[in-house]
Amino acid sequence: MRTLKLRFPDDALPTLATFLKQTKEARVFRRAQAVCEVVKGQRLQTVSDTLHFAYSALRKWVHRFAHQGTPGLLD
Repeated sequence: MRTLKLRFPDDALPTLATFLKQTKEARVFRRAQAVCEVVKGQRLQTVSDTLHFAYSALRKWVHRFAHQGTPGLLD
């Protein structure tokens, strides 16, 4: 598997923490949780396996967060 080569803003973790507290939808909460783990440095495959996410879906959400911020995690 290729290494993830995305840059996240310096405030990505605090932004995700706030987003997690405010999110009411379970699907969006799970996405944010998974993306948070990747931002913390976990490998996509590890997070995918642990949180039972499809690898491709997780990769999509991580890329959307990197480019759009928290609005990218919404449907």
